[in-house]
Amino acid sequence: MFALKSRDELSRQFEYSERWDADKIQGCKCDYPATGYDCSRTLCPTGDDPLSTGQANEVQIVQCIANTGSFVLYYRGVPSATISHDATAVMVSAALQKIPALKGGVKVSFSVAGARVCQIQRNNVLIEFLQQFGAQHPLVPQLSADMASSGGQVNVRHGGVASTDVTGKISKSVMGTKENDVCAGRGLCDSQDGVCHCFDTQGDVYGSSDGYGHAGARGDCGYVVSTTLGNGKTSVASCPGEVSCSGHGVCDSDTFRCYCQAGWTGGDCSRQTCPRGLSWFAYPSANNVAHDTYTTCSDMGHCDETRGRCECRDGFFGSACQFMACGGGTELPCSGHGRCLSMARLAREARVNGELADFTYGSDANAAETWDAHRVHGCLCDAGYSGYDCSQRICPHGDDPGTYDDHSEVQLYRCVANGGNFTLSFRSEATPLIGHNVSSAELQQYLARLPSLSHVSVYFLLDNNVPNDTFVDFQPPSKVPGGGWLPPGGFNANTNEFEVVDPTAAPPRYNTSFCDPQGDQVAVVVFTHTHGDLPPLRFNTSHLVNTMTSAAAAIAPGRPGSGEILSYQDGRTTKGMRSFRGTTEDEPCNGRGLCDMQTGECSCLQDWTSSDGSRQGGPGRTGDCGTRNVFQFSSFTSLGSTKP
Repeated sequence: MFALKSRDELSRQFEYSERWDADKIQGCKCDYPATGYDCSRTLCPTGDDPLSTGQANEVQIVQCIANTGSFVLYYRGVPSATISHDATAVMVSAALQKIPALKGGVKVSFSVAGARVCQIQRNNVLIEFLQQFGAQHPLVPQLSADMASSGGQVNVRHGGVASTDVTGKISKSVMGTKENDVCAGRGLCDSQDGVCHCFDTQGDVYGSSDGYGHAGARGDCGYVVSTTLGNGKTSVASCPGEVSCSGHGVCDSDTFRCYCQAGWTGGDCSRQTCPRGLSWFAYPSANNVAHDTYTTCSDMGHCDETRGRCECRDGFFGSACQFMACGGGTELPCSGHGRCLSMARLAREARVNGELADFTYGSDANAAETWDAHRVHGCLCDAGYSGYDCSQRICPHGDDPGTYDDHSEVQLYRCVANGGNFTLSFRSEATPLIGHNVSSAELQQYLARLPSLSHVSVYFLLDNNVPNDTFVDFQPPSKVPGGGWLPPGGFNANTNEFEVVDPTAAPPRYNTSFCDPQGDQVAVVVFTHTHGDLPPLRFNTSHLVNTMTSAAAAIAPGRPGSGEILSYQDGRTTKGMRSFRGTTEDEPCNGRGLCDMQTGECSCLQDWTSSDGSRQGGPGRTGDCGTRNVFQFSSFTSLGSTKP
């Protein structure tokens, strides 16, 4: 919106709509002469150095070829009043002086006597800047619709370019050569009230001028008040400062003007400059390009020139206020329960379904769309905490016990190897090295030690005598007569149970290893307490060996990396068995209670209480609301009641 309703110092207009911050970062557009990120400061008058001579005012030439319509002239992004095609010089001057910065400061004249500002026969409109000194940005015309549609033209010449009128008279524009220094370079600005405090050191006294070396009401310090010569003429004998240039600059003995050392500023070099950073809120430099201009305190703080330090507004920090703070503020970022990181760092820490996503953000320092990569900060909360400032506690979460048509995630794995070892990881947490001959019980123990897993059950296809209670998480023990084993039939999606074979059938081996050279073994991993659609286990097989074949053409059999682990998820099958995508819920308080984010505790609804964390879990101490309270029913009469 700021871009659409404003223009830059050169009176250009750009759009800014394709970046994330287009309607999110808000800032003040100050009325002249207010300034600062919050418009609480005031610009001091600027003026010509009274000790310099032989300089000229800026003169620009406007030539309008039209006989209908109107136009406006923009000066430093601010429009004049509307100028009719038949306006006189007085009218044009009045229209220009509607721009606050030009009030009382322009002289308009026509090169053709009796002419109007616009006419078919060329007329040069000379505009002299009387109170805005130095080189000025060119005026920029904007034509009305009727003037533009009728073929009207308005041209502006500046910087020494000449223009010829209908009589053949040549008028030449002039680039302003006067200084345009704050307080005319002979005083110090108090930006609190916009008042210049003129120098009076070493007998050289300055005061407010008329802009041309005489006493006046401009409020600058462009008038030499002191008289040191007997003939009554004013004269200056030294550079400003109790000590010449305050000891922080070089005095020009001809003009008695100070040239300050780096880091110092002011007419007497007594003020310190503040650090500069890329602006948070400045007009775009091109379509959808912004935040690429260096400004004092990054336009998010006030400069304390007595110390050369930026006083940043709340929520920003850094020597130049160049960083946006995390939630919790600069005193206690992330409430002490997380790390405050830049967007670039947060991208590297980003996870998708619990796994590190390998994202990057801002790797190209010149990309306009990622200008905020190292400037905007956010919280990466510690485990158990959430919220933009990590002030909220996370409540226990899990499967909704009131839904029955879902099932736990089941993943299948085959290891084709007969030597070496491997590691596995889940959600970026890795195990130590695991031997190729690991058993199902051992593999389950390795997985159980991962912080990213609550609980998991592991079965091998070729194992025997699996205890009945192994299946308690997903089927009643009565469905496993005589101690069942995982058959080629696998998991039955209709009953949400593992099927068993005829107990009289020849049993397979018992306590078998995960890996074999043909890959006949199948490891069944059932995520009983980690809910939802889960990512697969990740394996590092660079040390896994198969002496019979190789998984990679570039690796000979028997070499490290010749073994492999095959994975099957989301319905894929192998050896007659089928994997399943997890469809259990993973909701705070299991969707059966209210989470108190101040304490991280669940307040369960009536009929529900804490469970053991599994799907359709039994009573437990997880603090969730994942099981029915069998001792208190208000809505149901038996466990077999229909789901609410």
